Amino acid sequence: LDENARVTEWNSSSEEITGIQNKLAVGSYIWDLLIKLGLETSDPIFLQDLKQELAQVQQTGQCRFFDVPKELSINTLDGQNRIVLQTLFPIQSPNSYRIGILLHDITEQRAALYKINHELKKLASLRSIDAAILERITPSQTLELISSIAVDQLDVDGVIILARMARDEMTSAFVSRIDTPDEPLIARTLELQVKALEKFNTRILTIKDLEMINEIHLVDPSSEGTLDQAILPLLMNKQVCGYLQVFSSKPLYDDQEWTDYFHTLAGQTSLAIENVTLITNEEMAYDELNHAYEATIAGWSKALELRDEETQGHSDRVMDLACRLAIKANFPEERMIAFRRGVLLHDIGKMGIPDRILLKPGPLSEDEWVIMKQHPSFAYDLLSSIPYLTDSLEIPFLHHERWNGSGYPKGLKGKDIPLSARIFAIVDVWDALISDRPYRKGWPEENIRQYLKDNKNVLFDPDLVDLFLELKDHPESG
Repeated sequence: LDENARVTEWNSSSEEITGIQNKLAVGSYIWDLLIKLGLETSDPIFLQDLKQELAQVQQTGQCRFFDVPKELSINTLDGQNRIVLQTLFPIQSPNSYRIGILLHDITEQRAALYKINHELKKLASLRSIDAAILERITPSQTLELISSIAVDQLDVDGVIILARMARDEMTSAFVSRIDTPDEPLIARTLELQVKALEKFNTRILTIKDLEMINEIHLVDPSSEGTLDQAILPLLMNKQVCGYLQVFSSKPLYDDQEWTDYFHTLAGQTSLAIENVTLITNEEMAYDELNHAYEATIAGWSKALELRDEETQGHSDRVMDLACRLAIKANFPEERMIAFRRGVLLHDIGKMGIPDRILLKPGPLSEDEWVIMKQHPSFAYDLLSSIPYLTDSLEIPFLHHERWNGSGYPKGLKGKDIPLSARIFAIVDVWDALISDRPYRKGWPEENIRQYLKDNKNVLFDPDLVDLFLELKDHPESG
């Protein structure tokens, strides 16, 4: 930009990101271009402030937006919505004053983070149900909690749960976002409905199915504005004990993700019913839930490996080696479960790295490394809000720290780096170097051994390097 905030140069990357061609951009005021990109609607206050700041920058030489990245939502001229990171900086010389603007398209990165956050919210909601089961709250409170979670996570207008619980008592819950009669139109006789649902077992029943079952009382569309409904039977010991019904003023989703979560909620609801009915089996139910969460964590790890073919099998290989080194280093036994979860999730932050960087077949550029090095921070942002995983954060967040303080993201030194992260750093580097990559063959084992020895007390904890090499020489010792 020149001293009047008119565009003087507009490169091909700017054209690609915004859809605005060079001939249209050059000579235009920057705020006029931002208006074309929709900021007058999406961020009018920033647009007004920017105009005022740039109008006086020639006199003052100052602008509070300089060197401060600003995330903007724009609508490109070809109809796409994109998220860009904009950074302004001064370009000063004896005879002129210019303003530079860096635009970085982070749409793909934000989409990946949104998806992960969405999945994490689902996991957190399931964990809330688990906590409710363990707190032994009343049956009606349990079903009301599940109903509220279902309305939010399934994006429906209302949920009805009806179930036979302890001592064959019927318990119901009803949560709705829309106006409803004082008494929701749910069936008054559970026995008839259970009998009608038994032949369907675990199948989702749509509104067409429900219209054919007289015993199932639907929410009346005419009085409630309901367009679509669905029911899943709830099972206990393979017997139908109730149902989970959702209704919506718009067509229900029919994608696999929605269907899977609907089934998962029904399964959790059934577990809650079973817990109330068979309280003596609480410990077994809790173990089953923990297994489900461990499987979910393992699934995330596998999903990342499937995304990045270069690292397939990496998590399985490092798990065994890392746990053996941890035992040899006298890592506290009571923290080994959290340690294992940390190993599985060590690269989960890479889900926020764009494919063009994560899957690049050759070495990364300096700018690409800046983005890649954000993945530990992404992992922290994603996992720190889940109490179930806070004890497992050290490895995903800090396994790139180095003994001499040259690592990232915090530049920790020596024993300021948690023991778990120091252990995993050695194992991670070993596996990375010994594995083939598209742009290089894996290193011979002797070369890696020498590399670790050369970097004792430099990059790695010297005592742990000795223990690791001893473990490689005598595998039975770990």
